[in-house]
Amino acid sequence: MIVIQGEIMNHENNGKKFYLDKFVEATSEEHRHQRIIEYLQQKMLAIMKKDSNTALPTKQVFKELGFDSIMVTELVKSFYYDLNMKISLERIIRADNIKNLAVIIENNVILQDEMILKNKTPENLPKIKKKGQDDFHDASLQVPQIHAVVTEQQQRKLKIEDKWIYDFASCNYLGLDLRSEIMEVIPPALKKWGVHPSWTRAVASPEICEELENALADLLGVYSVLVFPAVTLLHAGILPILAGDDGVIFKDLVAHRSIYEACCLASSFGTTIT
Repeated sequence: MIVIQGEIMNHENNGKKFYLDKFVEATSEEHRHQRIIEYLQQKMLAIMKKDSNTALPTKQVFKELGFDSIMVTELVKSFYYDLNMKISLERIIRADNIKNLAVIIENNVILQDEMILKNKTPENLPKIKKKGQDDFHDASLQVPQIHAVVTEQQQRKLKIEDKWIYDFASCNYLGLDLRSEIMEVIPPALKKWGVHPSWTRAVASPEICEELENALADLLGVYSVLVFPAVTLLHAGILPILAGDDGVIFKDLVAHRSIYEACCLASSFGTTIT
């Protein structure tokens, strides 16, 4: 149950319409901003299980208020259920105080208000088929080679179902995967490091990875390089960061599946995908 300016609202009773109406119906921008501030203060106090009369300074950082990252996840859910807004955890953390977060909420309220005025409510928007595992299954029926198994390889010739074909689908654009001088230096590294480090690089980086990245940076004349072991991980690791939580990605409908998955990940952080 939430109290705003003396009015009581049950969370299960049409909460989204209640809060948005309160914000949209404000008599001035200052009035709307103040209502959003009050909503955030009351919501955060409820999450922290503090008395509703407790003062929460709007410019004090969340950490000093005792509002931790676990509580922020509750705030993310509240924005979705109360306001029909998807605001990423990272964006809230970067806002770092109530005043900055109120500006983010207010900008979203203004956008939703404009959509209503243009009769572009979610109910009137075109229905978009939800993409997921069914789409991948459908694609596999249309692309038979998705189930192809290579049983033998001779340079760029592949043997599939007892037939030899030429490989034009390789992602090894520099052709380094079959270079003899590269393959010859792999066994000593395998003996020392194994086939794969058993820990995430968020914990520690194998020296061999650092050496590779530093050598590539020197070769390319750039400040630093980050190596990914697969294109899928590259897309997932880079696209959400490049777009940011308030950016836009224009995705080709026939782009690689790994780009689609990366866009889904970016969308969960607040990026607009179109």
